[in-house]
Amino acid sequence: MRFSPLVALATLPLLVSACGGGSSNTSLSSAPTIEGSSAAVTELVTNDLVVGKGVPATAEDFVTVNYVGADHATGTVFDSSWTAGKPASFSLGSLIPGFRDGMVGMKVGGRREIIIPSAQGYGATGQPPAVKPNEDLTFVVDLLSLSKLRPAPTVPSHPGPVPTQLKVESLIDGHGKEAEPTSTVTVHYVGADWSTGKIFDSSWSRGQPTSFTLTGVVPGFSQGITGMRVGERRAITIPSELGYGAAGQPPTISPNEPLFFIVDLIAVNNGTTSP
Repeated sequence: MRFSPLVALATLPLLVSACGGGSSNTSLSSAPTIEGSSAAVTELVTNDLVVGKGVPATAEDFVTVNYVGADHATGTVFDSSWTAGKPASFSLGSLIPGFRDGMVGMKVGGRREIIIPSAQGYGATGQPPAVKPNEDLTFVVDLLSLSKLRPAPTVPSHPGPVPTQLKVESLIDGHGKEAEPTSTVTVHYVGADWSTGKIFDSSWSRGQPTSFTLTGVVPGFSQGITGMRVGERRAITIPSELGYGAAGQPPTISPNEPLFFIVDLIAVNNGTTSP
């Protein structure tokens, strides 16, 4: 069972040895070593083991990381993306405060030790049995990629003829990996009735991007995202027959209702474990 650095339940990153250092802690090609420490943890502490390059992370960014998480005192690992066999991706704003704040300022290619007092972690509740109540935490995090998340867009209504064909419009260009018909993608999106502009679903309202395989969504949404590049924002108009058709999805989507989406493509996985 994996744990996350989310405030609710999620996947916590890895713990670095309290003393940090050692050649095995500076190579991003392998998991870092971990040691416990008897030193009291009274405040959030960060230690850059490897300094990355580029734009520094902010608390609003979407990141892909490798990590290990452990009990600060004992060094007992409770979660590791290395053990899971693939990196983890999430919005920093959705994480426990210590992990979120500890990653602020990191740059891609960096490795950072983050020591988190219990009050900024899981507190008196913990996450039993893996994380005990009032347990201080240590993580070692490798920042593999970073995306700047945009605010939610305004969705217009569309008076006029009902659309009969799929229409896609690139609102902001992207220059990253291209989505293929069978890709797993991570997106921010808002979906609305085409005619009224009434929103029926939004990842922005939930505060977290969402991931899915393009083969598992309605045809118009899949076709509209295919060909997008990471970083792109696209408007997608979907005729009813490529959406939910005559059945609709009552009470949210009326029968024969065309759909309108605005989508930000954040990440693409075309069948590999690389970010």
